[in-house]
Amino acid sequence: MVLSAVFGSVIISGLQLQTHRQFLIPDEPLTLGGYTERGDKITTGGDPLFAQIAILNDGKTKVALVAFEGLTVPESLYREVSRRLPGLPIMLVATHTHSAPDTQMLNDRMTFRIPGIATYKKRWLDWYALRIAGGISIAQQSVPQNIKNLTLQESVSTFARSRRKETTVSNRLIRLSGDSHSILTVFGAHGTCFEADNLETNGDWLGALMRLDSGLVWPGAIGNASPNVGEGTGQERSEWMAMGLNRERTPVRPLKGNLRFLTEPIELDKPTPHPEFAKSNGLNETLANIVVLKFAPQEAHISALQVGDCLFIGVPGEPSEELERMIVASAKKQGFSSAVISHCNGWMGYLLSPIDYDRGGYEATLMLYGRESGLRVVQAAERVIRRFSSKSLAE
Repeated sequence: MVLSAVFGSVIISGLQLQTHRQFLIPDEPLTLGGYTERGDKITTGGDPLFAQIAILNDGKTKVALVAFEGLTVPESLYREVSRRLPGLPIMLVATHTHSAPDTQMLNDRMTFRIPGIATYKKRWLDWYALRIAGGISIAQQSVPQNIKNLTLQESVSTFARSRRKETTVSNRLIRLSGDSHSILTVFGAHGTCFEADNLETNGDWLGALMRLDSGLVWPGAIGNASPNVGEGTGQERSEWMAMGLNRERTPVRPLKGNLRFLTEPIELDKPTPHPEFAKSNGLNETLANIVVLKFAPQEAHISALQVGDCLFIGVPGEPSEELERMIVASAKKQGFSSAVISHCNGWMGYLLSPIDYDRGGYEATLMLYGRESGLRVVQAAERVIRRFSSKSLAE
């Protein structure tokens, strides 16, 4: 189906793509995020980090997709980027590299001191928001590429492993391409090829893959998934994983270029520390409750993009494979293929099933709304899937 629309004197027919790579190079050394054992050690050099940006436009819907080389997307960062681009839907996704400046300094709720975690600094929130929003604006001004052959590749890789007992990972690799050029790749594994002793900035395997094929790379369901790579330096491991994923080739299928973008609020339970949270962080119960209240956003939502019959479902947190499986099954029942994205437009912590929450451990202690919060995310995803389905039937 060819869609046409007129905006002033500009005619859009089919799907158009605009891209830009916005470098994010702070003018002073900063602490890295992801490993609290680093303490207050600051960066000692490394690779320049960036936000890879793609704008898709079918003449009816225009949406900005961003892969931001950072640990998380605090709600305040998403808010400030969106405020500068009124009316433009944005899927701002952190790659979750553990070798980037700690994004908690962009979180305006992080006004208290926790060892190994940066505190809020308005200067840096403004700095990052201005540059990411500016990069999106530059992309919008670039010469559009008309996409004639849009395709989707779905395959199963071997580059992720479970980091939690009694759980599995899906190893799903989703690649959206246009005219044989990569637009977006989704794969679920933490950005932790580099370990805590690294003090240099690096995009980890996701950044290495973006440098290989120039498309965006988004983390899939990473709540219980780590990179499955052999021994070597962090650089060797990340490059090996990126090259392996880039070589994955399975039959592709054509995809229509029609777009829709929807959001759906997540019903949040009261912020509640996991039973192990206080002990694991060396806190008393009173302080544990205060910390969780500060960490936990007051609202959260699913951000979902439909491209043809594929749904890219953005979650503001780190869902496990078990939750991914529920969402993918729900989408399939409605006739859609799907990809579940972590760290999209916010961060509400790790997200596990109730049974997995009861097992305890690191990820469970960073579930901020109790044992049912993972299911709340699944329910929100199911609601937005039904909304896409009803819209498709109506048309």
